Amino acid sequence: MYCILCGKPITGEYLLVSGKGPYCLICVRQRAACDVCGVPVGDGHQILSDGRRICGQCHQTAVYNPTTANAVYEQVRGIITQKLGITLNVPTVLVLVGRDQLSEILRQANHSTDDVTHLLGIYVRHGRKRAIYAQSGLPRLLLMQVIAHEWGH
Repeated sequence: MYCILCGKPITGEYLLVSGKGPYCLICVRQRAACDVCGVPVGDGHQILSDGRRICGQCHQTAVYNPTTANAVYEQVRGIITQKLGITLNVPTVLVLVGRDQLSEILRQANHSTDDVTHLLGIYVRHGRKRAIYAQSGLPRLLLMQVIAHEWGH
């Protein structure tokens, strides 16, 4: 068995994360981890403007632009409306943001900002306006999950 990052043979312990790997312990200890899935990142990773690292596999389906994000939002909205019969009384928009922006939105909404490292989205009410803020760069399926979760608020 060989490490999929460095290509060296693995003779002892190794890491598998959600079916990804194997990774030798040297790569696990010495390389930065993907901020989405947690695997050690290789040459194909991306560093986003807010400093998050996204592995090549997560990057393949990551959503970075508002047009694609809105299409995903409409897909989730359609599923929730059709399958569960749930609609929102007040129109709600989706906004992609970086982790630093998400932290600032939390602060302005008087939410705890102690640990936003793993926060992926938030539902915010501003008077009659509603918005779901989600981190940009999330893989499509994870973005769908975040939208559905925040919709429930």
